[in-house]
Amino acid sequence: MGQANEHIAAAAPPAGWPALADSLREWLGGIINVQLYWWMAWQSIRQRYAGSVIGPFWVSISMGAFILAIGVVFGEIMGLRRDVFVPYLASGVIVWSSIAGIAGESCRLLYGNRHILLSLRLPFSVLPMQLLTNHLIIFAHNIVVYGVVMVVYDVPVTAGGLLMALVGLALLMINAFWLVIVVALVCCRYRDFSEVVTIVLQFGFYLTPIVWHPSKLSLTEYLVVLNPFAHFLAVVREPLLGGAPTALNWIVVIGSAIGGLAFALAFYTRFRTRYIYWV
Repeated sequence: MGQANEHIAAAAPPAGWPALADSLREWLGGIINVQLYWWMAWQSIRQRYAGSVIGPFWVSISMGAFILAIGVVFGEIMGLRRDVFVPYLASGVIVWSSIAGIAGESCRLLYGNRHILLSLRLPFSVLPMQLLTNHLIIFAHNIVVYGVVMVVYDVPVTAGGLLMALVGLALLMINAFWLVIVVALVCCRYRDFSEVVTIVLQFGFYLTPIVWHPSKLSLTEYLVVLNPFAHFLAVVREPLLGGAPTALNWIVVIGSAIGGLAFALAFYTRFRTRYIYWV
């Protein structure tokens, strides 16, 4: 009986700090495997646009048409000059599309890749990194639209501003990484949670300064300060407009990255041996 208990104890997964350390090592093992998840992301995009002549640029064309239509109409409604509002709108829509796309697709990340999880032994972080890489590739296509807007409306972007935007984008992806992990695990266990994510994104789009400007609406100060989406948007958008994010923007985004990663690590450690039975 004593020997049986010893075998059970030896087979049991570690708990506490050793378990967190194991989870962290697994995450890092996937994150450093850049070649694998870049290949998976590229193959995913090629499969999605198989047979298309211009591939992901259809997304860019669609976004450009949306920006043109909304820029003309809402610019007139809010009384903003077109050379001010269109770059503001374009940068906001491009960044938001990445945020919404990542959050939406994270809902089906695990059960949508059931065949991979059940047939291959991969570090858990490979799938979230593949999803982020997918959207970075699409973001690179979409940013061409902003490049056109920047030239047409002579947006005063500097090299330092572009570098700051890249830093903001990196922080956005770090936040997206922990969010993908948490949402993917919850949605894998409770499939209805994906509808909650959809509702949050719908509210987020209208409550975040994307198609409206805070200076033209009353009672928007609290929507901007208390809305985390607004801070995630600002650290990428403001440098692209020739400005700079506020100190509060950086504090919220960096604090969210640190706190979110810690929470996601603990959350994953709690369920790392269970999610495979949920897919």
